[in-house]
Amino acid sequence: MRKGIVVAAILLMTQVGLIVALKSWNSELHPYVPDTAFAPFQPQNIDGVNLSDGDGNDLSFQKKNGQWFLVHEVMVPADDARIESLLAKIAGLKKGLAVATSGSAADRFQVSEENYDERLVLKAGASDIVTIFFGTSPGFRQIHARLAESSAITVVPLEKHEVGAQLEGWIDRDILKLDVDTVDRITFETFSLDRDEDGGWGVFSHNQSIALDPAEAGSLVEKLCDLTVHGFVKDDEAGESLPEGVIEFIMMLKDGSSLTWRIRPGDEDAFVLNRSDKEISFKVSGWQLEEVLERIQGSKELDEQKEEEEKSNGETDAGS
Repeated sequence: MRKGIVVAAILLMTQVGLIVALKSWNSELHPYVPDTAFAPFQPQNIDGVNLSDGDGNDLSFQKKNGQWFLVHEVMVPADDARIESLLAKIAGLKKGLAVATSGSAADRFQVSEENYDERLVLKAGASDIVTIFFGTSPGFRQIHARLAESSAITVVPLEKHEVGAQLEGWIDRDILKLDVDTVDRITFETFSLDRDEDGGWGVFSHNQSIALDPAEAGSLVEKLCDLTVHGFVKDDEAGESLPEGVIEFIMMLKDGSSLTWRIRPGDEDAFVLNRSDKEISFKVSGWQLEEVLERIQGSKELDEQKEEEEKSNGETDAGS
């Protein structure tokens, strides 16, 4: 009899202990409500975005007149589609079951205020609407995330690059693109490309220093009108004089306006390109300009060679 009472008491104490433990565990985790938004906000109300990471990268974007800009020394057009896509994805995230809530877990999953992989701040005017810390990745297309005002750490279906703070992924890479049909003439130092009456391209060469058929000429124009950029630099080429190694040419448009281009060597097989309708200079991969620059340089060398020959022939004639 006494043994049965002892067993019953032990079972009762075990049950009470389990209830207390479960209540304590549930109190630490935030309630899970299916189909509840992870970060409730309206994307159309957001006009400011800040992205930063643990490596010191920090990007700020501002929306003006329906277009997104990178806030730099000047306003640089950003990739509208990518920013709007990010806002839509964040707004569509659902609140999942918290995997942890403690401060030590926030550090471990790299979603604390002092230790995070990426931080995203969404703004409306001067107000911060949403702040999210993104951390480690537990699996494919998954990231640990935590709202700034919550201790709950959840897993959201995003990839790391979607919230990355590297500059190259967020600027408008098509900012230098032009409609080839708007171009009428391009004047280089030793030759020019002119649109003929039929819409094709002819070549006018000083001293016959370049040989291009109409198809090749048209290909050069198309390449210049179809450049993509992968970064920008502070414009340091203002002024009348041309620095060493800079190539300059002028593009005339059908509306009577003109664009002055300046190209100089950059870092890591890239070129720095400045165009007179832009306030900053852009980085362009070398392979995009390779054929154009070869034609320009080849023509210049031939032109210089012809000048030397003419000078030499003139001195010979004078001596005789």
